[in-house]
Amino acid sequence: MRIKKNTSTTTTRDNVRKLETASVEFPGYGEEIRLQAYYNFLDRIKNNRSGSELGDWLEAEKKVRRKIKAS
Repeated sequence: MRIKKNTSTTTTRDNVRKLETASVEFPGYGEEIRLQAYYNFLDRIKNNRSGSELGDWLEAEKKVRRKIKAS
């Protein structure tokens, strides 16, 4: 029986690097995400869609990043 080598350390290091570089994009970045996540939550509740706070937050990060790239 062959055992496959676990390559999760490389993936983990890559993920940490991504998080480190994404943590501070511009002044107010965190506040912008929090505000967008709140708007996502309100929209989800208003339209009676399923989802979660985490989903609202992740979608907010995507929207803020797209906004940064567009400017």
